[in-house]
Parts: sequence; C-alpha cells; structure tokens
Amino acid sequence: MKRCILFLLLFLPLFAAAEETELVPFWNEATGQFSLPPEYHVYQNGGDDSPPSSLYVISKNGLCGFFDTRTGAFSGLLWHEVFDHLACDHLVPVMDNQGLAGYASRESGDLVIPCLYASVYPASFSQGIAAVAYEDPLPGQTEDYFLIDETGAVIPLPEGITAVYGAQAQDSRILIQEKATGLYGYASLEGNVVIPPRYAQAQDFCGGYARVTQGEKTFFIDPQGNPASQAL
Repeated sequence: MKRCILFLLLFLPLFAAAEETELVPFWNEATGQFSLPPEYHVYQNGGDDSPPSSLYVISKNGLCGFFDTRTGAFSGLLWHEVFDHLACDHLVPVMDNQGLAGYASRESGDLVIPCLYASVYPASFSQGIAAVAYEDPLPGQTEDYFLIDETGAVIPLPEGITAVYGAQAQDSRILIQEKATGLYGYASLEGNVVIPPRYAQAQDFCGGYARVTQGEKTFFIDPQGNPASQAL
C-alpha cells in the first residue's frame, strides 16, 4: 500500500501534465464543431493563411495551444499565447512563459523554431522568411532585425544592413535598411541586396510594385528597382 501511495505521489503530476499536452480535441468534420469539456475554451481569429478557417486556439487555465482542422495537428496546451492571426501555411507563432516567441508546425504541432525572439509583434513568415529580433524595440530605439528561414537558420545580410520590423517578403523581395543612413532598399530571399538603400521611405512589394519616396518624389518601382509609374 505504501508503495502504491508513493507511486501516485511521484507520478500523478506527470499524468496530469500528459493529459494537458496529449489531449487531442474532438473535431467533428461533418458539423464543423468541437466537443470538449466546458473548462476548455475554443476561439478563432482567422488570418491570411489558406484556408483561413482551419486554425483554432484552445485554452484552459491560462495555457493555450492550437488545433489545425486541415492537418489534424494539435500542439498541446503548452503556450501562454498563440498568434494564430500571424500564422503562415506551415508555422504558427507561439509565446512561452518568458515572453519570447517561437514557431510551431501546423503539420505536427511541434515547436520547430525555439522561443528566442521578440513577441510584442511576432514576425509572420512570408515566402519562407521572416524578419525577427531578440528584443522588442524600446521607445526611440531600434533593434537589429535579421532574417531567418522556416528552419530558424539565419539568412545573412551584408554588414551594415538590417531587416525591417514587420517587413513581409513579396515578389521575392524584402525590405531592408542601411543602419548608417537610415535609407531603405530591398534584398532577395537569399539576403542579397538587389535594390540598394536609397529611399527615405519604402513599403513592401505588393502585386509586383512597391511604393517608395526619394527626395521629394514618391513613385512605384518594380522588383528590379526601375520606376514603374509617373511620380505621384
């Protein structure tokens, strides 16, 4: 009897943790509804992924996880926040109890990029890359943002060049900034500068064009940096 009691005292917390992390939400594909105990909460913010309605956040007692109806993957209730609205086709930004962001797989639910990054506005992957930083910028300060791929590997940028907070890769281009001048340009998905920093203001590419400001002129450029319209 004493051995049984000792066993329960030692391993019951592990069983409880296993229940939280291994719970697979019951999803009825026919009705599009969950059947979970009332202590669990399910919500959906939506996002730009395809299909946008496949990702749900499940929470209980201050911990949360995600369930993807497209892949059937459940992450377990491991996180303090799930940024489902910033998810891409393969990765979901999540935040740990230290306030750091990482990325979990939509295919398996597993954490594939460790929680190392700033989480006030976690980067969303686009075209396989994201602009991240180790700390959130303080008022009046800037942090060095850099590029990572969907494995977490750093994509090198030339010395003196940083990625830009919130930048989204489109048309195989991503916004960069020269630290010394503060001017903006664009890099390829491999981190090579293809449009040198020469713009006082610049936006992400969208539909083959980006809006930039040089001197007193604001105009559109194509992915090669050629002016694409008359100055506005």
